Amino acid sequence: MRTAEPVDLSAVHHISPIPPICRISAEVALEIFECCLLEDEFSCPSIRSAPLQLSHVCHTWRKLAITTPLLWCKLRLTDDHWVYISRRISPEVALGAALEMWMGRAGELRMSVLIRYLNVRHDRKGHFLPDFTNTERVPPIFRIIVNNPTRWKELRLNMPSRTVIRAWDFVQQHVIDLEALEIADINPPMDCQKSWHSGFMGIPESIAETLSTLSVRAAIDSPDTPLVRLRRLSLKSTAIDGCLCLLNNCPSLEDLIFEFCNQLNSTADEIISVPAILLPRLRSIHLTHCENCESKRSSLDGDGEIGQFLDRLQLPQLKEFYLSMTVIGSEGSAEPNLPWDDLSRLITRSNCSLNRLELRSPHIVASSVLECLRLSPDLKHLSIPADEELERNIAQLLPGLESLRIFDKWD
Repeated sequence: MRTAEPVDLSAVHHISPIPPICRISAEVALEIFECCLLEDEFSCPSIRSAPLQLSHVCHTWRKLAITTPLLWCKLRLTDDHWVYISRRISPEVALGAALEMWMGRAGELRMSVLIRYLNVRHDRKGHFLPDFTNTERVPPIFRIIVNNPTRWKELRLNMPSRTVIRAWDFVQQHVIDLEALEIADINPPMDCQKSWHSGFMGIPESIAETLSTLSVRAAIDSPDTPLVRLRRLSLKSTAIDGCLCLLNNCPSLEDLIFEFCNQLNSTADEIISVPAILLPRLRSIHLTHCENCESKRSSLDGDGEIGQFLDRLQLPQLKEFYLSMTVIGSEGSAEPNLPWDDLSRLITRSNCSLNRLELRSPHIVASSVLECLRLSPDLKHLSIPADEELERNIAQLLPGLESLRIFDKWD
């Protein structure tokens, strides 16, 4: 019988004393960490997602993650995330503890925080939470915010109607030097007009001077101090004259998003009473129609409120225009194609030329669209409803067009 040759087990079963994950350099690990955090998303205090998840991989990664401030400067706090932290304490206490931990690990970096309350809660004594009328019942996260007034780069408050206005009223008295602000009513009433009873949001001078991005889904008062640094503005549930008054205080605005709702539309006299507004840097406008759920009536119809809105503007640098509107006429009935010369008047008055145009409306007549195309010879990207006349003329009018999107009129 042949004797087996001895085998060197140390060569076959060689085990490195250093785990493979620990052989990754710190530079490569940091790149992995950055890929785990999406630029526009806020991390939540859960071991199921970064950055907490990264700190539970191994001791080396934990040390590196905890000592990397950039991972901890954006945080999303929602009143249903507390279950990931501890079931033994109230959500308000748990969220406050999470905010303090993120702040500590962020070091000297300024924080971006999204606070979203989905439900009304009660404490053990039966008091509503969050409650901003009694300082003893203000949630810990808001006490932390007001106690660190210069620490915040961006705040997003997403709460039901009156709660979000009260939360902002409480915060704005203390916070300064904000660069970005979002106020959103997450439960707007079916009747848009009722949202006005929730109160108006104001912007104090200490914040107006530093904001570069503002997003509001609520009624808003125009600030006394110009928003001199504001570059991006998004408005919902705001009347047209209110939007115009706010625009009059935004000399550096570059991007406007305005969702208009019929029940909040202003009268013609209110709109015309606002002086003509020159916005020398505005390059992009997004207009979206939010229908009145009861009457199904559109602002492009009838009194032409959006036309009056555009007639108040002069935009010499306008390059992109987007309009989205699907409902017109009472009870949602379709009317014949509607002449709409407001955009062509705006282009002529502003002496500008568009390079991107999207008209998602089934009712604008082809001649109105063609006039806009003639006035914008530099147009590169076009999206329009299906229309044979338009499609026949596009190639001749716009030989340099790079992209053309044709969508169904009722898409």
